[in-house]
Amino acid sequence: MTTSDGGIGIAATGVALNGCCAGKVDIVDFEGSPATSIINNSTETILSHTGPDLKTVLLGPSTPMLPKAFAGLPINMPAGAAIIEPRQTLKIVRRGGSARALKPFTRRVYWLAA
Repeated sequence: MTTSDGGIGIAATGVALNGCCAGKVDIVDFEGSPATSIINNSTETILSHTGPDLKTVLLGPSTPMLPKAFAGLPINMPAGAAIIEPRQTLKIVRRGGSARALKPFTRRVYWLAA
């Protein structure tokens, strides 16, 4: 939450979901996977408890880098990963590898929403 001395207020998703910080935070931390928060609709729930001036960044390698995925959501900057070595990436995915194992074969990408 916003500090009394004007510092940056931070709320984890559990706090934001309780609604106690509505309009009072500067940063909302989407714990876990960005893709999962979109699939299970928690992104909309969390963002509905924030103020209208909050700037949002959805950050993580699983963030879908498709503008349609964020249609109607106040996401200002999706930031994720793009595959640069498809064959190596496919090998890692087939073997159940982690995002950390994929890192050498991806690059960080983001876009600023209008």
